Amino acid sequence: MGRQKCSGIRRSYLAGLLEIADNEFISIKNQIELHKNKVNSKFNSGEQDLLIDQFSLSKYFDKSKQLHSLEKAMIEESGVSFTPTITGRDMAVTLKGLQFFQIKKISELDDFITQNHSLGVARTKAFADTFAEYTLRSPIPREYVILYLLHAVIAMKDDRKIEESFSKEVMTHVPEGESEMFFLHIREAIKK
Repeated sequence: MGRQKCSGIRRSYLAGLLEIADNEFISIKNQIELHKNKVNSKFNSGEQDLLIDQFSLSKYFDKSKQLHSLEKAMIEESGVSFTPTITGRDMAVTLKGLQFFQIKKISELDDFITQNHSLGVARTKAFADTFAEYTLRSPIPREYVILYLLHAVIAMKDDRKIEESFSKEVMTHVPEGESEMFFLHIREAIKK
């Protein structure tokens, strides 16, 4: 009888813990929805002082005139096409890249794109053939409009320490020691 009583108490205890966890998940979900709604409202009102996070950046991809202008120019100059689908991994890399440049607000991102527009276009134009082959096999996620721009800006700084740091912090797919060649290739192609 002692075992049954202990087992019943344990079940009650676990049921209580599961209910608490369930309530916390619901609370977190509600907070996320509230934040999304605030971001949407601020974007719709034209506010540019939004902090960049996955929700504001996702909305930025839909609403930004500067980004759409850059994307359109990249497409016209290189023939590359970007898929409108936003993926979690690519969004995370894009956010890391923006953090690397200390771009924290939507207004700062707009300024950055405006100031470096021609570099982003040159980056895609220089690799048009490569991108054309690649997009036949797999579409390029839209986040790469920003990532290609970041690559171009880093390459044109021509600073090995910055290139290596950017590779370690943002571009984890580039093997250590190969970032110099990656950015040299971009730099040379842009200068042509």
